[in-house]
Amino acid sequence: MKKERRLARWRAIFFLVAFTLGLTSLSRAKISVFLSLDYAKGQAETPFSLGTFYRPILGLSVANEINPKLDYFGQFYVVGEREIHLDEAWLRLRFSSRFTARIGLYIVPFGYYNEHSLPFQSWLIQAPLSQEYLYPYRWRDLGGVIEGGWGDFGYCLYIGNGLAEQAWLAEGQQFSDNNKNKALGGRITWNLGKGLEIGYSRHQSRFDEQSQRSMRLGCYHLAWVGESASLIGEYIRASLENPSGFAEGEASGVFVQGSLRIFGLRPVLSYQKVDYSDPFHGPGFTSSLSSGEGIDLEKKRWSLGLVYPLFQTVFLKFEYDWNIVENGSKKDDVYFLQATFIF
Repeated sequence: MKKERRLARWRAIFFLVAFTLGLTSLSRAKISVFLSLDYAKGQAETPFSLGTFYRPILGLSVANEINPKLDYFGQFYVVGEREIHLDEAWLRLRFSSRFTARIGLYIVPFGYYNEHSLPFQSWLIQAPLSQEYLYPYRWRDLGGVIEGGWGDFGYCLYIGNGLAEQAWLAEGQQFSDNNKNKALGGRITWNLGKGLEIGYSRHQSRFDEQSQRSMRLGCYHLAWVGESASLIGEYIRASLENPSGFAEGEASGVFVQGSLRIFGLRPVLSYQKVDYSDPFHGPGFTSSLSSGEGIDLEKKRWSLGLVYPLFQTVFLKFEYDWNIVENGSKKDDVYFLQATFIF
């Protein structure tokens, strides 16, 4: 209860700061709004077996330059009737193109997809398996980031609260730290020209409440984004140190997505795979004092989609997901429809 109150207080503070800064210079601020509406229909073993309209998302962002060296950005979105997510809220000091510093709530610079996952940024409707299981959706943190570049090379380094220990890696999002340890991470990128980028990301922290056990995540990514075609790929590995008597938790994920623009349409094909083994966490896990049922998951997914940019600010999407679960069979294929509007 106390942690929930601290979380609500931090969210309120950052929202009020971003909102106040936006109001004080509204005539100069850049304000953007997006709206996303989804429909899903799935096989018997999905929450969408009857077909349902769901997950309306309304988002707003405010950005402004206070002076040539100082700017700010704030963004939040509302999901459905109850969920309010403060997405980003930071101040940035720009010393040069080689060195800038941000403080506040930031999207963790991990791989490529995490920073390009909102409905108007991604050609997919459903998040890929690697994100669904290995890190939180729109993984963000409170702390500081320094970043910059030299020629074709770029870097990001950050310090934040890190992820909390939960039943699954993707459930570890937090805003107030659960222990005394701070997470460290970073990303290096190499721009090869013509929209092609390769990079490596690293995240490391102690994630249990006693600050005794380590979590490590690494990600190699490739992103080629052109006007008529794109190719995005990520390979993620994760390891979690478990209490004595339990083997180390390990996970890996692959995500590959390609798209073309043909006659005004954009077909999208994606392959995804996740392998996740952890004898200590999983369903039933509540704290580091007692183990869960463990995790032994192997899952693959093929996604076929079609995107129609009706206007520059209106996107219509279709996606069909074929899910393949090793060590068992499930009828959980799903198709999605989505309409996204940008104002």
